[in-house]
Amino acid sequence: MTGSTTLDGAVTATGAAALEDTLTVAGHTALTGSLTTGSGGAGVDVEFFGASAGSALLWSSDTLEVAGALTVSANVSLSSDLAIDGSLSVAGPTALAGPVQLDAALTAGADDGSAFFD
Repeated sequence: MTGSTTLDGAVTATGAAALEDTLTVAGHTALTGSLTTGSGGAGVDVEFFGASAGSALLWSSDTLEVAGALTVSANVSLSSDLAIDGSLSVAGPTALAGPVQLDAALTAGADDGSAFFD
């Protein structure tokens, strides 16, 4: 096919399908397999937009940028530097291995002033 093509209804592709330009999808899209963007050493930016104005998650040049709140409900392991421009709230046990640099005040404990350091 060449030029602009509009498809109305279900489309099923068996085997590989290649697009060499922009694909715009309006409506719900479900992927039941993995999604790969770019290739090793030649990646591309990936951006997800949130429901609130200005909220987005951008993976660009090996950097994850978050505009808005990010909630992680599982374990997180970092093998590189973590830079936070804003506040960080941690609920639950936290283990830090290696040096930690703070460039602002550290508040620890509950509102009653209690704190526990082991």
